[in-house]
Amino acid sequence: MRLLITAGPTSVPLDSVRVITNTATGRTGEALANHAASLGHQVVLLTSKPPDFASAATGVVVERFISPADLSRLLESHIHLGPQDAIIHSAAISDFEVGAILDCHGKEASHHKLDSDQAPFTVELKKAPKLIDQFRTTWGFSGILVGFKLESGLSDQDLLAESEITRTRTSATLMVANHFQTAAKEAWVGPNQKGIYQKVDRTKLPVFLLDLITARLKR
Repeated sequence: MRLLITAGPTSVPLDSVRVITNTATGRTGEALANHAASLGHQVVLLTSKPPDFASAATGVVVERFISPADLSRLLESHIHLGPQDAIIHSAAISDFEVGAILDCHGKEASHHKLDSDQAPFTVELKKAPKLIDQFRTTWGFSGILVGFKLESGLSDQDLLAESEITRTRTSATLMVANHFQTAAKEAWVGPNQKGIYQKVDRTKLPVFLLDLITARLKR
């Protein structure tokens, strides 16, 4: 199997020296890459975090990104080079782009480096395009696509409902749904052949998800 995995957070420039990012660690994507490579699959890992391959299986090609634009270019390039059998999109992409930044006088601030003497600043955060929406439509990927959904403060039922809305909108094959509060311990994965999401211990997620993908490829 040829497998492409994304992992880690993106960074959105606030000015030339500051960024807006998130708390994603990239460990899930790294664990998935390691497990897939140990089974003999061809794996490309696109990550913003320096992976720790001290005890990892060989055979993982690692490429780095910083911004959503960086990752978008890498994804488009790899998909067009293809053919990937499956893509696991576990990277935590920023939901926002930085728009206008106004200083304490209401004037547009320089994006080169914000001057603290001009604080407080008002920063416009604009809704960013979602990369997962482009896999099927813009880039024409037709293989197995696994998306990730992270929510906070929802019930299990509402989390899975939101996950299904995203899966349907993006035409993803599978989704991994997480509560922010319990993401380090467990995840929901689905839908399986019966249309059901299953709760999986986080340590068992790489094995469970790869088994599910392999079963899909054999259909």
